[in-house]
Amino acid sequence: MKKALLTFILVLMLLPTLSYAQAIKEGRSDKIELPCLYIKDTLRFNLPKGSKKENVFWYGEGFIQSYTLENGAELRIICGGLHVIPALTGKQYIVTSINGKKRRGKVRKSNLFWREEDFLGIIVLYTNASEEDKNVLDKIIDGISVQVEKK
Repeated sequence: MKKALLTFILVLMLLPTLSYAQAIKEGRSDKIELPCLYIKDTLRFNLPKGSKKENVFWYGEGFIQSYTLENGAELRIICGGLHVIPALTGKQYIVTSINGKKRRGKVRKSNLFWREEDFLGIIVLYTNASEEDKNVLDKIIDGISVQVEKK
């Protein structure tokens, strides 16, 4: 029991220093592998080349990982418990459709789009997406949806 506890503490101490998401260059896109302990699996998806991985924000029950595309659109993955649902709130987010736990809309006073989807412990969303980025990000979220639904 002591050995297991020490191992667990060591892993917790090392996690923030490890690169939590690994990007593998593949032609025109970067393959992302993002371990999500909350669902006990790794999320796999491709981001367009030139996307930038932002710092991980850790909180008590999980983490938030963000990626910024070249045009300024942001993909955010919230993996863990005790987070606010919906994650995107405020006057700037105009809701255009709600289908179950999937919300879509436009950013006020712009031609930009957003989407948020709750997968019971994982929220995947994007904001500030142009029409072109919206199509790319929708495919990413739909792919993550298939992975999570298999669980």
